[in-house]
Amino acid sequence: MSSEQPVSQSEFIASFKGFMDHVVRQAPAPDALIFLQRLCTHFGQTSTQLPLPDRECRQRLIELYA
Repeated sequence: MSSEQPVSQSEFIASFKGFMDHVVRQAPAPDALIFLQRLCTHFGQTSTQLPLPDRECRQRLIELYA
């Protein structure tokens, strides 16, 4: 058996509130989700399914915008 003392209701509530505040702060901003949803709608697929530019394409873009 555990030798720890039981946690009071007020201690539990305070601890749980701190946990929930932390979780809420870690959530992505709603605007970021809207932007991602619009990109997925525009491309007709999720961003993980889109191809990545190859080395030659990246080099051309660097030269073009450098």
